[in-house]
Amino acid sequence: MPGLTAINEFEHWYQGPIGRALLAAERVALRQALDQCHGMVQVNVWISHRLPVATEAMLPYRCDLVPVWAEGMPDSAVVARYTEWPVANECVDVLVLHHSLDFSESPHQTLREAQRVLRPGGQLFVVGFNPWSTWGMRKLLSRGRKGPWAGHFISPGRLKDWLCLLDFELTEKAHHFFLPPLGSFSWLSKLAFLDRIGPRLRLPTGAFYLLQAIKRVPGVMPLRPQWKKRTLAGSSVVPQVVPFKPNEDC
Repeated sequence: MPGLTAINEFEHWYQGPIGRALLAAERVALRQALDQCHGMVQVNVWISHRLPVATEAMLPYRCDLVPVWAEGMPDSAVVARYTEWPVANECVDVLVLHHSLDFSESPHQTLREAQRVLRPGGQLFVVGFNPWSTWGMRKLLSRGRKGPWAGHFISPGRLKDWLCLLDFELTEKAHHFFLPPLGSFSWLSKLAFLDRIGPRLRLPTGAFYLLQAIKRVPGVMPLRPQWKKRTLAGSSVVPQVVPFKPNEDC
């Protein structure tokens, strides 16, 4: 679980030009995805309550899980480890993981918690940093481990395998924000065309990905109708040959 220092560094990084641009892109991507959701209960697992990406309450009941307590937290926020959630089994319709796997001490266990709390047919949304991007290259070359560079950067392919093992069905995968991790507004404006080309060409090199999955119900197969043969009431009908006699009047 990230400590208070790591979270403060992450929040500080998000206040910079590139951080604000990334957060805005994440909000747009999630808002569009969540517009189609239905149900009653939504749980969001954040890095910090100061960095919410799904600010609108899409469902009637909402709960935000954060790893560390801080002043000014909203009433909907609950402090919990990424690997242990105070949520009942199979009671959640929509679950959002915003970089939670990137900073979890055990991403596998975090996904197991997601599988536990989601209802059958519940929807999971995962926002994660993409290692196959300029951001992933920056992480490899960066000496410091502050802000996003301290995350795991789990690849979408590996995450898909983990989800399949937990009986999730991947329904959508999209890459977003194709700008490099530069801290200058001037450079970001000059390279803005990359954010138009990337989605158009469906390039897998966005800074973050948004994966959508549905929790399947294991062991349940559609039933086929079984037609029972029924006999007619009474004795069975036996075909008989009746000899034909011509009419003498003809």
